[in-house]
Amino acid sequence: MNNIIDWTNLNSGFLALILFITTLLLGWLSGIFEALRHKPSLVVEVFQGPNMCVSFDTPREWEGHQAHRTAIAIYIAVTNIGSAPTDIKNVHVGYKSHSHKMPGRWFWLKELTVARSDFVMEFDKDSKVFPFLMQRNQLTDNPADTYLLEGKRCNGMVYFEQEESWGSYLPISKDNKVKIKVRVFDIYGKRYSCKAAINKVTLKAAQSVCEKFGETRESLVENKP
Repeated sequence: MNNIIDWTNLNSGFLALILFITTLLLGWLSGIFEALRHKPSLVVEVFQGPNMCVSFDTPREWEGHQAHRTAIAIYIAVTNIGSAPTDIKNVHVGYKSHSHKMPGRWFWLKELTVARSDFVMEFDKDSKVFPFLMQRNQLTDNPADTYLLEGKRCNGMVYFEQEESWGSYLPISKDNKVKIKVRVFDIYGKRYSCKAAINKVTLKAAQSVCEKFGETRESLVENKP
């Protein structure tokens, strides 16, 4: 014991330096762990609503083939179950087409389309206007607020119209259901996904819920000089 006491007294400066470095290291590591604990984490869900996939012919042909377009509408909810706030940057939707049959291979629509009319469903004598996730409604005053604090959820319609295509670039359906994958990206670049099966319907049926369903990209074609 006396030898230990003597060695400690002779090397007190060295021990102080070691303790100082250890304290700095522990503080640095605890800061990293604290930062790792405080991060957002999103859960994406497809809610019950006017979820539908529509493929329809356009007035044009491409190299002798009838041109067509696919439009998809989904009512989703995004919940922040993490410990830091974040914001939604973008939403993608993917489906398996007849040209993308391989496992794990999806055909992605990566640009949200501005819907030209609201999604409205009739219930007896009442009607429900579904809010958009990232655009404002025409019939109601929705804030379209996608900034998510801890424990906060936002929900709304996301709408996609595919570029005009032809041939086998059509969604694979079974029993009038189309399997889709939804990806939500936050402002930090992290992505969160969920899968669902939505109804494949006719354009007429879709337009009974959203009057101008499928008309956004076509209006851009018509307005070209």
